Amino acid sequence: MVLLVLDNPGDVFLFERALRSIEPTLKWRRVSDGFDAQNYLLGRGPYADRSRNALPEVVICDVHLARVSGVELAEWMRAEPELAHIRVCLFSTGDPHEEGLEQVTDCAHMKPESAHEWAPILSKMIAREAIRH
Repeated sequence: MVLLVLDNPGDVFLFERALRSIEPTLKWRRVSDGFDAQNYLLGRGPYADRSRNALPEVVICDVHLARVSGVELAEWMRAEPELAHIRVCLFSTGDPHEEGLEQVTDCAHMKPESAHEWAPILSKMIAREAIRH
């Protein structure tokens, strides 16, 4: 299962379109900012029902988010023992290497601008992480 943390509906559309083309049965949930991601991961509030809101195997997250940034979310997850095993992949509009994102996350990429660009990144992540459906 994948938790998608993106605030831009256009990016969500591209992600969903790419995912449907490569792995249409993969389960995923979306929240729109890092604060909601923290609540989801802790099972708080509207995310308390774990039968509907399972812990993800991978978090795909934008770097630039309201309230809690993607970097802050990744650092927080590493400090939480029950969440530290979950892989985090950050996406940025800038060069992730120049931003030093590899130091706080498992993978970092420049944010794709099309479903065609999302597809190979997602394919590699799914294969590498052996994400269950």
